[in-house]
Amino acid sequence: MAHSNLSAVPSPSTSTVIWTVATTILCHSVVLGIPRAIAQPSIATFNSTFNPTTLPSSGPVSRPDGLDFSLASVDQSSGGTGSIAITGFSSPSSTGAASATASVGTAISAPLPPPDSLSFDLAPMSVPAPVSAPIASEALTPSLANLFVGDTQSLVAIAIGCAEGTRTPNGDKTWAFQGHTDPGNGVWNLGTFSWQHGADSPEEADQKQLARLRKQAVTLNQQAIAFGVPWGLTEQLNALDLANQSPSAALNPGGYLERLKQAHDDGLRGEEAILWARTWSYRHPSGTRWNAPGLGNTHHGIRTDQKRRMDAINQAIAASSSPVTPARPAGLSLPFEPRSASVPVPHTQASVDGTTSVSLRQQQLREENIREERIREARIREARIINQLLAVDV
Repeated sequence: MAHSNLSAVPSPSTSTVIWTVATTILCHSVVLGIPRAIAQPSIATFNSTFNPTTLPSSGPVSRPDGLDFSLASVDQSSGGTGSIAITGFSSPSSTGAASATASVGTAISAPLPPPDSLSFDLAPMSVPAPVSAPIASEALTPSLANLFVGDTQSLVAIAIGCAEGTRTPNGDKTWAFQGHTDPGNGVWNLGTFSWQHGADSPEEADQKQLARLRKQAVTLNQQAIAFGVPWGLTEQLNALDLANQSPSAALNPGGYLERLKQAHDDGLRGEEAILWARTWSYRHPSGTRWNAPGLGNTHHGIRTDQKRRMDAINQAIAASSSPVTPARPAGLSLPFEPRSASVPVPHTQASVDGTTSVSLRQQQLREENIREERIREARIREARIINQLLAVDV
């Protein structure tokens, strides 16, 4: 007898049925609980479907796919561009889930304006003005500025005039003030400073040279600071007098202030150092010869002339009512007061009445002779060494 195959299939148990139903419900719930972001339209889709310029100012808006938007406002005041504030939406695809509204702060731009209204001009920018590099001040220091107080009756004018022979220590003018031939180069000189660069009168010549000396004083002051040399009244007046006599000797490399530093490095002080610096400032940069044809191009001739000028400057200082500024390194201040003009300047050979100290002069001459003798001996030794080396080479 044949048996049916259906009788061989086991019937499902109650637990199996319950498990299957629970699993199905759970999966269905998960599917229904997927965030409704799937149903949200993309900006690209919305832009391709709607033109914001045709939307109402507010109220619900329906899309063809059934997604409804609630528009808070549409701003079209900018002429062709607008923004839409979306405050909420609903979709039929989210049926069965809790209905909710979301505040969306996305601004959707309106279509671009026609190409002919586009502007690619750059917005103007404020460019800061270029900052100039700082420049050295042309103002004179107080001590130097005081030398020029009084113009042609200033201490610098009278002191240099005494050295030139055009003024007396008291400031009076000599016959040479009106004009004279320069003993060095034969050129016609005018005024206090023996100006020889063109002027209609001695007074005009004085104004031109005073303006020139003010500028040179600034340069001299900067050099004095750089070399760190004493920079008192005597040093300043001698620097300006040398600049008047020979600007190259005073201002060029190897000039007065560089020589003054060398003198102090060698142990010289006061007017002894000033005289040495003034004399050797006329040495040619090559170091092989002198560069003072108007003074004979000899050490003796140059030194004698510089000593004469220094004595004349000292007479003008003694006759003036200006206090003598103590010598100190340029740019520094020391805690002591300037001497009165009635107090003799150290190493100054001219007193108020114009007399000189013979013993002091003789002592300085002896010291100068000793130094010159040492220089000659050193040169002789150097020449002997060179000759020996040449003899070996031969």
